[in-house]
Amino acid sequence: MGLTSNLWKSSSLLSTESDEIHYSEQDDQDFASDIYVLAESTTDELLKSWKVFTALKDESYQGRRLENAAWRLHAMQKLGKSPSKEAESRITGREANSGSTESLVKVTGEEHPPIMQATWSAEQLLGACLKHKLSNETMEDVLQILHSRKFDSADVPRTSSELRALPHGQYRPVCAIFTHSLERNGANNFCLYIARVLKQSQPLTIFSPKAGPMKEDFEKLGLQVSIVDTTSPTFLSDLAISLKELKVGMLLANTIMRCDIILMAADLQLPSVWVIHESWPQDQLDQYAKEVFMCKDIDSKVIRQAFKAAGTIIFPSDMQRHLYDGMFQPDAGRTIYNGIPLQQLDHFKQSRNRREVRAALGYTDEDFLVLHLGTVCSRKGQMFSATACSRLIKEDGCANLKQLIVGARYIRDHEIRYIDQIFQVAAAHGVSCRRWEELAEEERGQPQITVMDIQAAVLQFYMAADVVLVPSLNEVLPLVICEAMAFERPVVCSRIDAIPEAVTDGVEGYLVPPGSPDAIRAAVLKLYRDPALCQRMGAAGRARVLKQFSYSRMGEHYRELLDTVTTQPAKPATLKAPSLGEMLKGRTVLVDMDNTIVDWDAEFIRRYASGRDLQEVEKIVRKRAKFEIEENFPESARAEVLETVASPGFYESLQPLPGAVEALQALVAEGVDVKLVTAPHPTCPGTCAMEKYTSVERIFGASFQERLIITRDKTQVQGDILIEDKPHISGSKPRPWKHVIFSQSYNQDVQGKGSCKESQEGPGTGGCEGATMELAFNLTISKGIALESSLPYEGRDASCPSYKPAVKAKSYVRLPINEAASLETALATKGPMSVTVAAGSWQLYGGGIFSGCSEGSDNTLDHGVQAVGYAKDYWLIRNSWGPGWGEKGYIRLSRASDTKTFVDHNPADGEACKPYPKTQTIGGECGVLFDSSYPVGLVAGTEEEIVV
Repeated sequence: MGLTSNLWKSSSLLSTESDEIHYSEQDDQDFASDIYVLAESTTDELLKSWKVFTALKDESYQGRRLENAAWRLHAMQKLGKSPSKEAESRITGREANSGSTESLVKVTGEEHPPIMQATWSAEQLLGACLKHKLSNETMEDVLQILHSRKFDSADVPRTSSELRALPHGQYRPVCAIFTHSLERNGANNFCLYIARVLKQSQPLTIFSPKAGPMKEDFEKLGLQVSIVDTTSPTFLSDLAISLKELKVGMLLANTIMRCDIILMAADLQLPSVWVIHESWPQDQLDQYAKEVFMCKDIDSKVIRQAFKAAGTIIFPSDMQRHLYDGMFQPDAGRTIYNGIPLQQLDHFKQSRNRREVRAALGYTDEDFLVLHLGTVCSRKGQMFSATACSRLIKEDGCANLKQLIVGARYIRDHEIRYIDQIFQVAAAHGVSCRRWEELAEEERGQPQITVMDIQAAVLQFYMAADVVLVPSLNEVLPLVICEAMAFERPVVCSRIDAIPEAVTDGVEGYLVPPGSPDAIRAAVLKLYRDPALCQRMGAAGRARVLKQFSYSRMGEHYRELLDTVTTQPAKPATLKAPSLGEMLKGRTVLVDMDNTIVDWDAEFIRRYASGRDLQEVEKIVRKRAKFEIEENFPESARAEVLETVASPGFYESLQPLPGAVEALQALVAEGVDVKLVTAPHPTCPGTCAMEKYTSVERIFGASFQERLIITRDKTQVQGDILIEDKPHISGSKPRPWKHVIFSQSYNQDVQGKGSCKESQEGPGTGGCEGATMELAFNLTISKGIALESSLPYEGRDASCPSYKPAVKAKSYVRLPINEAASLETALATKGPMSVTVAAGSWQLYGGGIFSGCSEGSDNTLDHGVQAVGYAKDYWLIRNSWGPGWGEKGYIRLSRASDTKTFVDHNPADGEACKPYPKTQTIGGECGVLFDSSYPVGLVAGTEEEIVV
């Protein structure tokens, strides 16, 4: 190439005084033109130049610039041109505008990077890196952000907790929360609280072994709730498939009874967090598992295995953590106090009148109300509190004392027997005791002891109470204590487990020996006789909650924890089949960048849509039929389109597609030789190449730059597979790799297969996102339709395969739009209807009557389903996503929105959508009433009419 060997080690090129390298406009124009001259060289010359440009294994940024400079110099020498002075200074090592000459570093010599002057900013940044022992890779990422033109310190939160509270779709995988049930209890309330505080920043989904009343609570948060049968012999394999479909990247198991999930996480090599609420002595694990909690599938052996396998275990108290000492690795255990949603509690307090709340329960201002809230069972000690209150009433003259026990359920035999014993205790002391549910309205508040069933909303009871009892025999740190103190109520609690970590005896309440009715009686009597003491203890309890049990602080701890856990590399969850990485191990996989690894379209839309109709630009770009972007625009607009592509910083700003970075890193980790093979855009080849190097370093790190190959002829690159979005690739050589097409709108018609979508003017299926029903019936009339068993739904983009039609239609009928009565009549007289719906928010549906579209403003019709029936409150819809989704493949859409209309701002553009309005008015939940149709005159291949 006419370059001396020591030119590759130019000291002026490798050591610059400025932090940035500035390029003149003329310099970039030289490069932009000269690269084409090089491309017109002979094949041998081109190949020789390409080898120099791509084969150099220099990891430094300047080394990559040197490759570009060498390529440029070769083209200039062929033309007899002289490079610009600035370009020459970077190639030859001479200072621009200066007669002095820099000495060249010998090939065998040592290169020394420039040493900068220490500044306050650099010193502080370095100090933080050293203090926290950050790796070079982390430091490079931080420096890259700080030096980005887009970085603005005013946009950055001032605290780590505020920063972590922001959503980030790329690096936060879906977290699956596993409950032991969906009954109403403190442990499940914890899951609900965690879901509330994390759902804005952390993708979540819920799993439970059985349904229960709290299922609706989670669904109201917009979360999918999946019921999994843990007794099924295929439980693990079925669950692994569900986790993969939901893109779950980590697991949170709640309660010791979900030890099976921790063992499964270890088998699937998924990071996990185990939250332990129970305090089971190590020598009594079998007794508590089998006899107290009646768990059939776990025993002490399984529990110990789970503790040993768990990577992160959270305890709500230090005491409880020490109870399990020796069963887990010391660095795996951590204490995080459970917080309570003070904002919700305070809103309730401020919006309610205490006298009215008490009156609704039947209690007067003169009553002294003692509350015992929690599942009625021997572990919670309601018999002891009932004994104490009975004696206070009969023996201590507390005639106006009333006890309210909330939490009875009639499911387990031992709990039913325990409830009966409470009534027997009251009867033995001559105290009236009644079930709330059996009382007439005028009788409420009259019994001296009232037993109420489990309630979904409990805040009213705290507000009504004068004192709250928690005399449990076995308890860690129940939320009821914190909630009572948040309402400024004094508490009387057992001195067990972690309760002393929350209550100081004589300050926020009283600590009493477990199982002692006399101690409970004495403590309550003090409070009964001293209203000022009640107020002081209540205020002290409120102050302690604010300090120790803050809901926001708990959220901060769990955000940090989940972010830390998810940063640990987790191998793909596999059952018996080998992973993709295992199958490709030792092979070379070439991967294109634009619209394969990075979202090229998104950056183009962002820039080009400035001052234009964003939705129109998105529709043109995302649904385009041609690969070259300018060919999808009118001739008059193409110059501006190409100017946008060539605008400074375009390629440097490209963001990775979801999951792309993780997928490539996983392949590399499993021994696959991954290369990024990308072509410079002809409108800006010089700046494009430079920015792509910078982009790769930003996205993957500096070490990944050695995997980058920039070439206009990809047939020159050896490999086994090329993953590329471009439909057809040709070059100077036969393709040495197998072309795997990365699905995009412009590559659906390949290898002779017809596209599933045609232009809006065509007679085919059109381009209506998921397509309208009319378009589907047009296809049925012209080409017929196959059986579902012949073309099973695969949940992915694909080209349309050939099929043998099983049924054809002669015509179809479309119902009047947005009329619920018409759909009702058709379902009753004609049978199932084909309907188009907005299904964007359906992914996490797990059951119940769904109203998520109207609540979440999801109004874009994008999916075809079947309406098969209706009731007063819902439409019954059959989906195509299989029996593992929703209610065995069905969803119930709320009819509360039957008379309401919504606006679809991105309506379909197929034949049925003429005249292609920019907005469309759709009716009903998820637009179910807008596009309903059914076929007429169905015939088989023999033309024999099928009676439907």
